[in-house]
Amino acid sequence: MTKPLGFIGLGAMGQPMAMQLLKAGKPLVVWSRSPVSTEPFQKTDALIADSAKHLFSECETVILMLANSVAIDTVLGRDTKQFATLCKNHTLIQMGTTPPEYSKGLETDILAAGGLYAEVPVSGSRGPAEKGELAAMLAGDPNTIKTIKKVIEPMTGSSTYCGPVPSAMQMKLAVNTYLSGLMNGLFEATNFARLCGLDLEQFRGILEASPMNNNLMRMKLPMIINEEYTPVQASVFQAVENTRMILAAGAEVGATMLGVKNSNAIQEEAKATGLADLDFTAVYKIYKSLNKPK
Repeated sequence: MTKPLGFIGLGAMGQPMAMQLLKAGKPLVVWSRSPVSTEPFQKTDALIADSAKHLFSECETVILMLANSVAIDTVLGRDTKQFATLCKNHTLIQMGTTPPEYSKGLETDILAAGGLYAEVPVSGSRGPAEKGELAAMLAGDPNTIKTIKKVIEPMTGSSTYCGPVPSAMQMKLAVNTYLSGLMNGLFEATNFARLCGLDLEQFRGILEASPMNNNLMRMKLPMIINEEYTPVQASVFQAVENTRMILAAGAEVGATMLGVKNSNAIQEEAKATGLADLDFTAVYKIYKSLNKPK
């Protein structure tokens, strides 16, 4: 009998990703550090484990969709005897975004413990996650990647093999560098239009009719115009963590990151003024506070 898949981390992204596996008929065991996030799975065929150890005992392949490296280390018991016990004879698919050097070190430790590791960060928001349309970047041993591609298929619309670890994580941060620039440009453009006294709905309509039209702009610009910052994607806190990661990874390879530095500075200010838990479009509030119409 085929063993079920394990899925750890049922937050804003992990929950719909795990649901896509269930919809595809994959036998699944789930666990979360926050029990309330397992509630949507109580009326499904998924087994809800009572601990990470329980989940690993039921599964050979485990997907991790955790918030950061600290959460991963805590769940796996890294630097404790539990780590080797959990990882031995298991394949771990790490789908969260972490610093590249952290991911490389995690791979080294998992392989030393007798397990296998695949680095599979994804690009996309909750919407694409709910449709199984995330863009996956894969890195690791080619044989391991070949094995896990079918596992992640229900959650993704595309998957690209980038090479050895941490090339997928570096690719994700390169993609997020572009994302950071897009959002900063949208903040500045909207603020400029506002200060000019322009009709922001006309501004929106022109963008949608132009070559600059894209899913991100269509999702985020209405939030900015209406000042509705309920989180639907990354929060301000997560945006800060992301740009910090990009800057550190850029420094590792000697990349000039002037745009990301500017984005990070204003995100840090937004976080410091109490906006950390809002959607990262709330950074626009900082622009508004700095610039007043003449």
